[in-house]
Amino acid sequence: MSEELTQTYLKTILNYDPLTGLFSWLDRSRATKSKGFAGTVTKNGYINICINGKYLKAHRLAWLYVHGCFPPAFLDHINGIRSDNRIENLRECDRMSNQRNSSSIKGTSSLKGVSYYAKSGKWTAGIRINGKYKYLGRYKTQEEAHAMYCFAAWRFFGEFARYN
Repeated sequence: MSEELTQTYLKTILNYDPLTGLFSWLDRSRATKSKGFAGTVTKNGYINICINGKYLKAHRLAWLYVHGCFPPAFLDHINGIRSDNRIENLRECDRMSNQRNSSSIKGTSSLKGVSYYAKSGKWTAGIRINGKYKYLGRYKTQEEAHAMYCFAAWRFFGEFARYN
C-alpha cells in the first residue's frame, strides 16, 4: 500500500501542517470522530494514521506530503520525540545512525551510558559503537562518567549523538 500511495492522493484526503507536524482529515465525516486530527499515538510514541485499511507512520507520511516520495531508508526525529512530526524535526538517516540517536537508558543510573560498579564503588562509563561495547573507564561520580559518555558520543556519532 505505501508503494501505491502518492503525494497527490495523500493531499486529497489529508492536510499536513509542517509547523505543528499534525495531520487533519479533509473529509469532515472522519474529522468529527477525531476532533479533526488524524492518527493515534502508539505505545511506542509514534503516530499511526490508517489509510485504506493500512496503518502508516505519520512521520513517513509527512515526508511524502512535503517531498513527494517516501524516504528511501529511515527517518530520524532530531529531538527524539517520536510524535513530533514537524518537517524540520525529520531527517533521513541509515539504520545505524537512527539507533545511535536512541534515548533508551539502561542500567543502574538515570544517565545514559553510565552504570554503577558495586565492587569498586565507582560509576562505569561505556558506549556501543557499531554493535560493540567500548569501555570508557570508572569514575567517582555518575556525572563524571556521564561527561565521558557525552564526549565519546559526540566524537563517534556527531549530530546523531543523544546524551540522555
